[in-house]
Amino acid sequence: MIDLSNKIAVITGGGIGIGKGIATILAKQGASIAIPDINLKDATQTINEIKSNGNEGIAIEMDVTKDESVKNAFKQIVSNFGQIDILVNNAGIYAAPGFEEYEEAREIDWDMAFNVNVKGMVFCTNAVKEQMKSRKYGKILNIASIAARLSNPQHLHYCATKAAVVNYTQGVARQLASYEINVNAICPGILWTNIWKIIATRQKKYNPEVSENEIREIANKIIKERIPMGREQVPEDIGKAVAFLVSDDASNITGQALHVDGGAVML
Repeated sequence: MIDLSNKIAVITGGGIGIGKGIATILAKQGASIAIPDINLKDATQTINEIKSNGNEGIAIEMDVTKDESVKNAFKQIVSNFGQIDILVNNAGIYAAPGFEEYEEAREIDWDMAFNVNVKGMVFCTNAVKEQMKSRKYGKILNIASIAARLSNPQHLHYCATKAAVVNYTQGVARQLASYEINVNAICPGILWTNIWKIIATRQKKYNPEVSENEIREIANKIIKERIPMGREQVPEDIGKAVAFLVSDDASNITGQALHVDGGAVML
């Protein structure tokens, strides 16, 4: 079992989906959990579940696209726990509301995706790296996607942001390596989260014969076509991979992008 006892882990956007899976797994490994999330209700619910199992946790309202909001949230976390050992940049978005009604991404879709997926990651990393450098210890894990490796003309804006996540990960890994800070990324495959619900709904627009009840089947079809192992991933799969990469067992791994995707991408 991976031991994260006495570690303070921050999971942005950890109230639902992949982030919740990561927060739950890291808590099971002994970490205290902070969830800064734009949706405080979801974050609070997840933290309450973590606390009910005997772990420490705190939920904070934060908007990753606003640097001041990020700085304030991280100050609260340090004030509460004394330090931050682990940062998981999980907060992400696929597109602006209503995207499924359009054939191509709008300017607002590009802006929102880059603001959340890229700038938000940068703001949060900047908020922790100086105190990690001063301690010569830290683990930063960025959530990318197989979309970073498999560009798709239907999702160009999203793919571009996730490619940026991988590139940024590698650059910051080099920047912080001499301070004993590990920086890695995970590229999840296909999970039935809100993002994939939007993608499946959008697919229905171009397949009018598909009924509302069959939207889930669109995702199942994509899974069978694209994933050699023939099954979708679940948030806990990502959480277990994160737990390893942010543990001291992975102290000699940095600048890597690990695919947790059932074999969809093989490099």
